[in-house]
Amino acid sequence: MSGKRGRLGVAGLALALAAGAAAQQLGTAGLFGTVYDAQGGVIGGAEVTLTHLERNQDRKATTNDQGQFAFPLIPVGSYRLQVRAKGFKLSEQTGIVLQVNDNRKADVTLEVGDVATRIVVEAAAAAVETSSATVKTVVDGKRVLELPLNGRNVLQLGLLAPGAVNAGGGIQGGSKTPADNQKFSINGSRQNNVRFTLDGGDNQDNLTNVNAPYPFPDAVEEFSVQTVNPGAEVGKSSAGAVNVVTKGGTNEFHGSGFWFVRNSALNASSYFLHQSDNLKRNQSGFTAGGPVRRNTLFFFGGIQRTWIRTVPTESKTLTMPAAHRKGDFSDLLAGSRPVTLKDPSGGQPFPGNLIPGSLLSAAAQNLLKLSPAPGPDGYAYWRYRADDDLKEYVLRLDWRPSARHNLLGRYLQNTYENTRPFDPNNLHTVANTERSYSKNATLGYTLVWSPSVIADTHFTVSRTLGKRWNEFPYTIASFGVKVNPSSNQIAVSINGTSGLSLSTVNPPARFARTNLEGTHSWRWITGRHSFVAGMDLMFSRYNEYNFYLGAGSYAFNGRWSGFDQADYVLGLLSSFQQSNGEIEFRRHHYQGFYSADTFRAGRRLTFTYGLRWEPYTPLTDLNDRVVQFRPEQYAQGVRSKRYLNAPPGPALPG
Repeated sequence: MSGKRGRLGVAGLALALAAGAAAQQLGTAGLFGTVYDAQGGVIGGAEVTLTHLERNQDRKATTNDQGQFAFPLIPVGSYRLQVRAKGFKLSEQTGIVLQVNDNRKADVTLEVGDVATRIVVEAAAAAVETSSATVKTVVDGKRVLELPLNGRNVLQLGLLAPGAVNAGGGIQGGSKTPADNQKFSINGSRQNNVRFTLDGGDNQDNLTNVNAPYPFPDAVEEFSVQTVNPGAEVGKSSAGAVNVVTKGGTNEFHGSGFWFVRNSALNASSYFLHQSDNLKRNQSGFTAGGPVRRNTLFFFGGIQRTWIRTVPTESKTLTMPAAHRKGDFSDLLAGSRPVTLKDPSGGQPFPGNLIPGSLLSAAAQNLLKLSPAPGPDGYAYWRYRADDDLKEYVLRLDWRPSARHNLLGRYLQNTYENTRPFDPNNLHTVANTERSYSKNATLGYTLVWSPSVIADTHFTVSRTLGKRWNEFPYTIASFGVKVNPSSNQIAVSINGTSGLSLSTVNPPARFARTNLEGTHSWRWITGRHSFVAGMDLMFSRYNEYNFYLGAGSYAFNGRWSGFDQADYVLGLLSSFQQSNGEIEFRRHHYQGFYSADTFRAGRRLTFTYGLRWEPYTPLTDLNDRVVQFRPEQYAQGVRSKRYLNAPPGPALPG
C-alpha cells in the first residue's frame, strides 16, 4: 500500500448464552436487559430508571418493541433499577454493583397490578459472565485496600488475573523507567505488549511501553485486567488491557489518612547477613472527597509521600595492586605461567618485569589516585547511602450539569528522585542521582443525545521527564588526557585478563516523553442492535539528550606489553571511542478506527462482531536521524542517493 502498512482485523465474532450490549468504554460500565410480563411476553414502552446511589443521579430509557433497554457508558458504582409500565406494579431492583468494563444483564418481570404497588428485589452478583466474550478479572476497591502490597503498587494485584505473570517492575523508577511500574506477561505475550489506561485515557510510557504511574491504593476505585477478546474498542497492544478507575466524590464527605512504616530496628537480623541495611521506609498521606454541589458537582483528591533511607550491603570491586601502579610487575614471573613484559618501543623484555618510572603515564597515575588499593583478597570495599523520595498527587472532579451532560476532569502527578551520595575521592562509589517526573491529565465528556444515542469523548495529555546526573567534580581531561569531553563520565576498562574497571556510571542524560490522545465514539441502540463506532488518535513525542560516549571510552587489553595493567600504566590504548552523544527528536502518530455491533438474535443467543483498522505510520525524527536496514536493498547493492558514503542496505531519509 505505497509504503504504508495497516492492520485490518475482525475484532470478534462471539456466541453468548445471553443478550449483550455494545462493549463499554475503558473506564465505565454498562447495564442492559429485557422487560417481561408474568407469561414471558415482552413489554414495550416501559419506563426504566437507573439511579446511581452514591450521587443520586438518574439515567432514563424506554423499552423498545422487543422490551429491551440499555444503559451504556455509566460510571462504576452501586445502582437501583426501577421499571414502570401501565397496568403493572412498580418493579425495583437494588444491590446492583457495576464494576469497570462490566456489561451486566438485568432482566425484569412485571406483575399485573396498581403502579403504586412496589415490588423490591435484591439483585444477586453474577457468578459467570454470559453477556460478553471478553475474559477479564476485576480487582475491586475492597481488595485494593485490604490485600497486602509490598510498596503499595496497586498494579501488583493485576497478577491475580489468570494468565498474567510478573515480568518485573517496582515502586522505584529511574531516568528511563517511570515509578510505580509493573510489567505483565499475559498469556505468554511480551511484557511490553499490554495497553494501560486511566479513567479511559492513555497511561503508557512511550519509551519502554510499560505503564506510566498510577494513583496509590486509597485513590483507586477499582481496575480490570482484560486477557482475552478485549473487543474492537481496545487496540494498540494485542496482549491485553489494564483499565484503572480513580475514586470520585459522592454526596457524602469522606476521607482517609494513613502512615505505613518499615524500620530495620523492628526487623529480625538475617541469618546470612551480619550487618543491618538500616532500612527506613515511610509511606504517609490522606484522601478527601465529597460534594461541591449535591447531586451535580463532586471532588476527590489525595496525596501520598514515600521516603526510603537505606545503607545497602557492602560493595566491592577488583582494583590494581599497589606494586603494579608503580610499574613493578615482578610478581608475574613467579606464577605457574610466568608473564614477561615487553618494552613496546623495541620489543625487548623489561628487566625483572620492572617498568622505569620515566615511562609511566602521568594521566594513568592521576586517575589511579581515585581508585583505592586493594586488600589482601584483591578487592576494595565501600558502602554508600541510598535515599529515595516519591510524591504523588491526584485530583478529580465530576460534573453533571444536566441529565444529558457528564464531564470528568482528573489530574495525576508523580515525582520520584533517588539521591546517591558518593565519595569524590573514590570513583568506584560514584552513582547517578535519577529523577522521574510524570503527569497525566484527562478530560472526559459524555453526551446522552437520547436514550438510544450516546457519544463519548476523551482528551488525555501525559508527560514523563527522566533525568540522571551526578556531581563528580572531574572529567577525563582533569587527569591529563588530551580530549574534549562533553560530560564527567569516566569509562576506562582494563579488560585483557584482569577485568579491572576505572569507570564511573552512565553519563548525564534527559529522556522526555509526551503523549497527546483523543478518543471519540458514538453508540446507537436500535431494535436488537447495539452499534458502536469510534476512533483513537495519538501523537507521541520522544526527546533524548544523552552524552553517550561524549567523554570517550578507553580500553587496555595487553596488546603492547603482554599484560593489560602494564599497558594501562604505560598509557597505551587498545581501543578508543568518542561520539557526540545520542540526540533524538522522535515523533510518531498512531490512529485506530473501529466499528462493531452486538445483535441480540434471541433470548439466549447473541452475535458480537466488528472491525478495527490501525494504519501503520513509521517513526520520524525532526532531523532525519532514522535508519532502517532492508535486506533486499543490501542484496541488490542499493545505496542512498543522499548519503553517498553509506553502505548498501540501510534505508535513510531522502
